[in-house]
Amino acid sequence: DAFARAYAALEINERFGDLRRSEECMTVIAYAEFFRGDLAASGRAWAHVRKSAEARRDDQTRVWSIVGECILAYARGRMDEAEHALALARGLNMDA
Repeated sequence: DAFARAYAALEINERFGDLRRSEECMTVIAYAEFFRGDLAASGRAWAHVRKSAEARRDDQTRVWSIVGECILAYARGRMDEAEHALALARGLNMDA
């Protein structure tokens, strides 16, 4: 099962303190939950990615999470939230 493997990978990376890889695992989970139709679970996963990325000051994974939040807002018909998310993403330094 893809979810079991993604969560197992997440647990391994968190145990070893590899937060970047943990964020990558959670990104896979966030997309999978979205395509499965569980927008709430997807939102929780994106929030996890964003919180971790912000703590590490990693703009690349912050952008991933913000784009994920944008996709969720769009799926929920919340265009103002989607536009706000995109504006946040545009303001981050992707060359860092």
